[in-house]
Amino acid sequence: MENFKGFGSKFFAGNRAELKARFGGDPIIITGNGLLQKTRDDDAFAFQQSANFWYLTGINEPDMVLVMDASEEYIILPKRDARFEVFSGGFDSLKIARLSGINTIYSNQEGWRRLAGTLKTVRQVGTFKPEPEYDRIYNVYTNPAARRLVKRLKNVNKNLSLADLRPELADMRSIKSEAEISAIKYSIDHTVEAYSLISKNFAGYKNEREIEAELICYGAKHGLNQAFSPIVANGQNACTLHYHQNQAGIDKKQITLLDIGYSTNGYCADLTRVICPEPSNRQEAVYSAVLEIQTYALGLLKSGTIPREYEKQVARFAGEKLRELGLIGDVNPKSVFKHFRHRTSHFLGIDVHDVGDYSKPLASGMVLTVEPGIYIDEESIGVRIEDDVLISEKGNEVLSKNLSRRIEPG
Repeated sequence: MENFKGFGSKFFAGNRAELKARFGGDPIIITGNGLLQKTRDDDAFAFQQSANFWYLTGINEPDMVLVMDASEEYIILPKRDARFEVFSGGFDSLKIARLSGINTIYSNQEGWRRLAGTLKTVRQVGTFKPEPEYDRIYNVYTNPAARRLVKRLKNVNKNLSLADLRPELADMRSIKSEAEISAIKYSIDHTVEAYSLISKNFAGYKNEREIEAELICYGAKHGLNQAFSPIVANGQNACTLHYHQNQAGIDKKQITLLDIGYSTNGYCADLTRVICPEPSNRQEAVYSAVLEIQTYALGLLKSGTIPREYEKQVARFAGEKLRELGLIGDVNPKSVFKHFRHRTSHFLGIDVHDVGDYSKPLASGMVLTVEPGIYIDEESIGVRIEDDVLISEKGNEVLSKNLSRRIEPG
């Protein structure tokens, strides 16, 4: 396994330079994520930095503000009282400068005094359009840091026009550099190793949480973060796409689905396999159908492929497989969706579901998952096979090709 040494400040400086070139001469003002309270005490949930802010700075600290224009760039530190610093520590300005390549770092008071002077003289700034407070699709509350920043900017200059930088950053982030691809490969290689460990020891597991514990332990030993909460789903649980309870016993006669991934310097792996020690003919048939769908999908992916059209093609092919399995009669979207329930591919990078435009052609340097799945609630069968793929001019490279495709453990 090739070692990954991380990103230097030149990587982040280059990303900032490209964004400034794309946006023009107006100031750019963006914030990282803030801490979110866990309970009534002062404990917070584990901090997760905004992917866009990290991409531009490499800073993994909460509530930082980045300011850039044609002549300068600086970081404004968050306001913290002495009590907070006693419990949580202060900020290391030298480390922040070394990571980001930004040498000018101001205290909160000094930085906002300087920024206010700029804001009163301009008509427009580039920032991140705040997300709605509550996302009704995923039923989650969003991080309030961007909304808080916009409110403060408007308090300084109520006539300020705000240009959303997210489309530009999405376009930039969708094409991975060699360093980014190396980080993703490193995450994938470790995820493959962890899966192989689980498969080898599968006979000894009695409960889903024992497997989850093994995955967490492996990541801790190797200095890796979990890219997302592991999915360890046996039998009927595998039919729930984002099953995270991981508490049920393991029936070895049922399929166990593992959707796992580690992250390295923020860059993620996302892989899924299923294990069944002695699969029935029906379980093998479903597994083989999903494998055929994935093989078909991989054959379509290359530079120039339009994801939305690709998804339609894969769904039609999946419909034929569902009909062969006796699950549907007519191949139509409603019938297919009953058992083929999610998109086959999504972009992969700093975010597991990374930024990218599904209406535009794929280009070399993009990384996607390929993860078809068939789910049969009434038979307690859920099968998903997921690999991570790098797009090239001639086709694609399966970055997770070393991960076993056997349904039997070992």
